[in-house]
Amino acid sequence: MKRVLLIFLSSVALAGLVYLYYALLHESGAQKRLRREEAYYATLVPQLESRVRVLEEEVEELRRQDDSLYRSIFKAPAPQADPVSSLDFLFGNDTIPNRLLARYTRDKADRLLERCAGVDATLREITALVREEGFAVPPIRLPLDTLHTSQFGASVGEKYSPVYSKEMRHGGLDLIALRGTPVRATADGSVRAAARLRSGPGHVVEIAHPGGYLTRYAHLDDIFVAKGQRIRRGQVIGTLGMSGAAFAPHLHYEVRRDGRCLDPVHFFFLDMTPWNYANVLFVTTNTGQSLD
Repeated sequence: MKRVLLIFLSSVALAGLVYLYYALLHESGAQKRLRREEAYYATLVPQLESRVRVLEEEVEELRRQDDSLYRSIFKAPAPQADPVSSLDFLFGNDTIPNRLLARYTRDKADRLLERCAGVDATLREITALVREEGFAVPPIRLPLDTLHTSQFGASVGEKYSPVYSKEMRHGGLDLIALRGTPVRATADGSVRAAARLRSGPGHVVEIAHPGGYLTRYAHLDDIFVAKGQRIRRGQVIGTLGMSGAAFAPHLHYEVRRDGRCLDPVHFFFLDMTPWNYANVLFVTTNTGQSLD
């Protein structure tokens, strides 16, 4: 019995030593895989944090531009979007006490009611401004029909000109389409200029609109209007081309008010879904090369 007991205890001690060796000194395949995943995520998290910061800056810039747009056109602050619109928190409602869910729902409803009241007040203010005598609708129509996001080029700012091979001030928006595509007036007005030039803007039309707005359509292939002619919103004034100093067929479209250059993209929000408008705003802002 002593011998059997000794053999048993020795076996248990040996098994314990083997277990300690594999547990403390030897990594299994699963442990190695987990360690590799941990190292991978350790390098991935800083990259994701950097991307989140960039996206937050882009969202804040879009918010500022949206507010600036509303103030410049409607003389009123833009309605604020609900920053807590996601319902993801409900996926964990089995671990949240009912009293906390009820309190959150009540607070959320109160905030929504406050925002609804703010939006209602803003809409009333906008309606009052629109009803004022002398109010002029800005040029808010797209100059080309059925534009895709990929057809938007550089907008206002310092852009690289492939024609002059240097950075230059770009005073409008490049819209890319096939040569001969109809170009339409973006608001009612009268033709201030209709010229056929061999250089610079090429064949160009300028239309003066009520409210001090002026739109300019450059690098046209053909012109269908004459100086002094009255124009209706949506009327075809010419066709897209690459006349003058143009690198490729496109429409160079400008919006000015009282002599000040404005970003045309800010006037297209009614002709687009919010998602498309955000994409177009991102593309036009970040495109570094113009086509003229």
